[in-house]
Parts: sequence; C-alpha cells; structure tokens
Amino acid sequence: MILPYIIKSAMALALLYVCIIPLLEKETFHRLNRILILGCLIMSFAIPLVHFTGGTNPTVDMVRQAVQLPEVLINGDAKEQSVWSWADIMTCIYIIGVVAIFLMTVVLTVRLTRQLRQCEHITDNRGNTIVLTDCATSPFCLFHYIVMSRDDYANNRSFILTHEQEHIRLRHYIDLIILQCAIIVQWFNPFVWLIGKNLKAIHEFEVDEAVLNKGINATQYQQFLVIKAVGNRLQPFANNLNKES
Repeated sequence: MILPYIIKSAMALALLYVCIIPLLEKETFHRLNRILILGCLIMSFAIPLVHFTGGTNPTVDMVRQAVQLPEVLINGDAKEQSVWSWADIMTCIYIIGVVAIFLMTVVLTVRLTRQLRQCEHITDNRGNTIVLTDCATSPFCLFHYIVMSRDDYANNRSFILTHEQEHIRLRHYIDLIILQCAIIVQWFNPFVWLIGKNLKAIHEFEVDEAVLNKGINATQYQQFLVIKAVGNRLQPFANNLNKES
C-alpha cells in the first residue's frame, strides 16, 4: 500500500530536517548546504525502502517502531475493516491532494509559458534567452529564460543579467524540479515546504557570493536587491530576486 510508504517518507524528512537544518545555519559553505538539503529530500524517499533485520540495537528498534506506527493507525484491526476503511478514505484524500498540486503546477507553468511567448526575446552572451515584458515585474529566471521588464533592461541590465545568469550557470532549476516533485508527493507535510524555503534562500546566498566575486560593487548591488525584493512567488520553477529567508 502506498500510504504507509508516504507517511514513513514524510516522517523521515521531518527527522532529517530537525537534525540537519540547525547545522546549516552555522555553515557558510553554500554549495555544501545545497547538497545537504537535496540529500535530505532524496534520502527521505529512500529510507522507507530500507528494512532493518536482526540485532537488538535500541536506536534501530525505536526507529522501526516509529515508521511502523502509521501502518497500525491506518490499517487498524483487520477484522473490523469495512468496504470503505480509514485507509481507503485517507488514500483518496492523499491522491486528490497530489492531483491538485500537480495540476496547479502544470497550469501555472503553461500559463507563464504562453505569456512569455508573446513577449520580445533577446539572446544574451551566454546563449540564454532574455524575455522583455511590458508590465512591471520582478526579474526572474525560468530554466534558460531570463524574464525582466523593459524598464529594468534599460536601467538595471548589468545587475539583473549577472544575477540570473549565475542562477542558470549553477543549475538551480534542477533543484527546483526535485523540490517540486517532493512537494507534489508530500503536499501534506509542512517540512517539505520549510525545506523548500531554505533551499531557495541557499540559492540566493550562493548566487550573491558568485556575483560579488565578479567584482560588482557590493553596496550598489545590495541596494538593488532591496528595491527588487518582490516577486513571482507562485511560479514553482522560477528563481527570482526575492530575498525571503
């Protein structure tokens, strides 16, 4: 049954988050933090597939009891199961949530893609596509597309292109795809949303460090980030100039 596996996976992610996130707050190596965050997501789906055998290690026994508890709560007494058990009801609710988040992701992505097709396109010096919009919007990148307003392109092109090109160079969009897949599967788990917020903050720290290493004036760059601290927050695969953390 899929529901016990999903609950075990959610519990594993919660335990990993509680154990690892406090360590990341003291760590300034953003690449390492990024790897650890992605590792938490991937491990949370792998841990429930591991079956402990033999031994009487109390720690192992405690973990085993923790991950087996949801099965007892979900399945209940086999003798008292009806046509529609609690397991069936919870499974239906879970599937509805998965479908809803998946459809929302598809709709938002398709809608944004259609909007971007109607805008002017320019190729930058790295082969990325710059999309110029007529409306005032916070700059962001979507895969190999860099989206900004015409006003920003005229006045803040240097800062924006350098920032967004680093997002693309560091392949942050891959992280966001992994994150969105985890959110779709564990939509009910608050820890997957929290870990997503941490991951996006790490992306910004990593990019800011790369941008400043290119010799851009730190004071002017920070002022620019403050001005642009608004964004397209509903687009799941977009990295933008949003300094939430």
